[in-house]
Amino acid sequence: MTKSFYLWFLFGLLAQAGFAQETHSIQVVVDQKSPCTSVDIDLEQPENFSIYPNPAEDYFIIELGVDATIKLFDLTGREILYRKAERGSINLNVRGLSKGIYIVKIQYYHGFFTDKVQIK
Repeated sequence: MTKSFYLWFLFGLLAQAGFAQETHSIQVVVDQKSPCTSVDIDLEQPENFSIYPNPAEDYFIIELGVDATIKLFDLTGREILYRKAERGSINLNVRGLSKGIYIVKIQYYHGFFTDKVQIK
């Protein structure tokens, strides 16, 4: 069974993150107390995608089967890094970033995929 990583933001701040089992039903409730500006749903992983070593100290290697945009976010939702990448092996330098958990978002031609990475 496939697991998907999810992020919920409330007023621009990360409210919840985790892994969910693949489902085919998603319910989003929007009211005046908690306005929703967008909903992104990702249930697919791009072909030939991998990230290693994880955890890492100085860099991650990302293997992409397609051209993509790579973004790295901290757990508050702040974008730390942005990079356009062609299919192949990409060395993502994280030297100088604080230790902790980060979210990698890979956006490609028909969607996106997110994964959790750790810098030690």
